[in-house]
Amino acid sequence: MVGGIALGILAYVLIMSLFKQIMYLTCRCESLGPFDAVFLLDDRKNLSNIVSCCFTETFELDSMKKYIHSKTSNLHKCRSKLSKKFGLWWFQEMDEAEWLAKKDEVIVLKEGIHDEAALSDYMCQLANIRDPFDNVQYKFFLIPDYQPGKSVAILKGHHSFTDGLGYGAFLLMLSGNYDSSALPALKPVSFGKQLCIWILLPFLFIKS
Repeated sequence: MVGGIALGILAYVLIMSLFKQIMYLTCRCESLGPFDAVFLLDDRKNLSNIVSCCFTETFELDSMKKYIHSKTSNLHKCRSKLSKKFGLWWFQEMDEAEWLAKKDEVIVLKEGIHDEAALSDYMCQLANIRDPFDNVQYKFFLIPDYQPGKSVAILKGHHSFTDGLGYGAFLLMLSGNYDSSALPALKPVSFGKQLCIWILLPFLFIKS
């Protein structure tokens, strides 16, 4: 009995792994991790947005947009939309035409913010807006004229895209200062917990 269950679990893991590889090769779909997919359950009530900002020396809008696109356009998840197939959520890479049509929506100019109170209010507003699934799950809002000698870049994204630690790494990557050793490490999730979530996840999505 125990041996049969163990073989069934092993077969399930192997089949799912093969299935995800086929989806990536044929449809350019990257499966969401089990913990990332949880944030899409009951999405209308739980927006699960993360909003952060960084202060920089004054930058020029077009130059900053080109720089950000140069760093992100070749990364699979950074040019992928959310797609639900076979009861599971995936990051599906957009083809070149679709990406070119939508990429200008990813970096937005924001004007009229020149102090910390207005910046904080605007970030709170962004946290309560759910962006559509048919585009990438992050956005930059650029404020080139925040204050004399200072600009601001706001990064907003959905928790399915990455977590708070990942956004810090994302900003470091954009600045050219990424160093994995400088980031705090997370405690690994046991294989048993991950397996339980993967087994239950399709049923949770069917219910939702």
